[in-house]
Amino acid sequence: MAPLPPSPDPQCRRTAALACHPAAPCPAVLALAGTASLLDGSRLAVDFTLRGDLDRLRIPEPGAPRRTDRLWEHTCFEAFLARPGQDAYWELNLCPSAAWAAYGFRRYREGGGPAPDLEPRITVHRSPGRLDLHAVAGLGALDPGPGLQVGLAAVLEPLDGPLTYWALRHAPGRPDFHLRTAFALELIPGTQA
Repeated sequence: MAPLPPSPDPQCRRTAALACHPAAPCPAVLALAGTASLLDGSRLAVDFTLRGDLDRLRIPEPGAPRRTDRLWEHTCFEAFLARPGQDAYWELNLCPSAAWAAYGFRRYREGGGPAPDLEPRITVHRSPGRLDLHAVAGLGALDPGPGLQVGLAAVLEPLDGPLTYWALRHAPGRPDFHLRTAFALELIPGTQA
């Protein structure tokens, strides 16, 4: 099955491979890639393509869209968004079940209150050896202005081991998607990569 395309005519699109944190390898996964796209001044699209032996991972079954906390305790895809030069950032959690959560932080891990204006629409396609998740979220109060810094990440839950952590970039030590060094993609309106 072909990957899900982002919504038409993005202002900017960036794609990158996510790497597994070395402390918890995941042999079931062959590759995980993510794409972030600015669609206009008020919407963001994120896409994840997971390839591997999906039968060796706990992947929630499709369900009704709903806001749910603590999604990162199981298989979940994530996007972190920030304006360059500002401490505040937002976290968007996207589950293959269509459950989601969004949080706003004043600075590193401070705040974390709900950000309901980021409510995404999630579409998931699964085929043998491949899962594609596509989500479009309104940016609400997060005006991309001249651009956004984006961190794409995932938590994958193997059937036979601990959670594994995937990100564009890992800092030394334990996995931490909130570190600004992990916000490795820059979305600047009018540019493509």
